[in-house]
Amino acid sequence: MVQPSGGSSDYSLLTEALGLVMKEGRVNAEARALFWQARDQARLELPEDIQKYTQDIFDKMLEAFVPVTHEIAPNDKGGQPQGDKRKAVTERESEIIKNLISEQPHEIFAKYLRVKT
Repeated sequence: MVQPSGGSSDYSLLTEALGLVMKEGRVNAEARALFWQARDQARLELPEDIQKYTQDIFDKMLEAFVPVTHEIAPNDKGGQPQGDKRKAVTERESEIIKNLISEQPHEIFAKYLRVKT
């Protein structure tokens, strides 16, 4: 049986957040909160390599979330960008989501997880 040791809570937060992104196909509010918690927890408690990884994945999450909320979401006049601008924003978001879905946090966390029998 695999029992997580150091970093297990942070690992759980990241995998849950990535699971939500995979399920929804976007970064929703719940996933965003989980990414935020994982990043902040890593800063306080975990080794530098995990801190860097969680910051990198957090930055990807923001990069996927911000265009949708600020560029595609309705503007002050109640409209949305159309044509090439909208296409460019949605293509960029899709590429970032694809990158998030392909993340494999176990690769960085493996040395901090141990197997108990």
